[in-house]
Amino acid sequence: MTLEDGREVVVRTDGSWKAATGSILMSEIYHGETYDARLERDGWSSAGYSDAGWREAEVIGHAKGILVPQENVPVRKAEELRPSELLRTPEGDTVIDMGQNMVGRVRFTVRGEEGREVELRHAEVLDKDGNFYVGNIRAAKQTIRYTKKGGEPETFEPRFTFQGFRYVKLTGFAEPIRLEDFAGVVLHSDMDRTGSFECSDPLVNQLQHNILWGLRGNFLDVPTDCPQRDERLGWTGGAQVFARTSLILSITRHSSRSGLAT
Repeated sequence: MTLEDGREVVVRTDGSWKAATGSILMSEIYHGETYDARLERDGWSSAGYSDAGWREAEVIGHAKGILVPQENVPVRKAEELRPSELLRTPEGDTVIDMGQNMVGRVRFTVRGEEGREVELRHAEVLDKDGNFYVGNIRAAKQTIRYTKKGGEPETFEPRFTFQGFRYVKLTGFAEPIRLEDFAGVVLHSDMDRTGSFECSDPLVNQLQHNILWGLRGNFLDVPTDCPQRDERLGWTGGAQVFARTSLILSITRHSSRSGLAT
């Protein structure tokens, strides 16, 4: 850091750092996030917080040459979608329909008593009978679990994961389910819209709409082959086929700060 008077201050990791566990018990892009709000350490990121109960961080002797900064534009919260419908499937599951196949995560409010556990599982489609279907996402769990810390309503949004979905199966939420308690947060790389297409045929327009949302869903940092199943890889074959289309529809913004993520 360069101070106003020209002095430089370097903050580096060493044995003086301290560490402790927190409320995030698991977080992973394929499987989702498990969060226990009862384990939150209030004020831990504020000046004056007492870290007396924290352990000293372990210093690992390792070559630094493998550390390479990412060169990309930031991932941003692009927009929010509200659920279009609350469904009760033939198998008895409670499911919200976002009305659009999207990539990102759900921000939700939990009501009920302290210790209530809720679960959200994400899927792209329903089966032919109208039931929640996850066969196409294979081993990816795409599941968010949250445990309340108090009796008042609590709002939560995962931070270190994302899902590809349209439908969300709800478990453990207090009745009645309120659609206003849920919002789909759309994530993708910071891009400007540079091209569009519209014609008199609604089916062709819907195809164009699907193409645009396919671009947004797979341009989350590294362009990927899919945003939902246990793959999500930077497969260059797909990028090669789609390159000309993506250049017409969008262009990423230049950023002087690399490696930022929301």
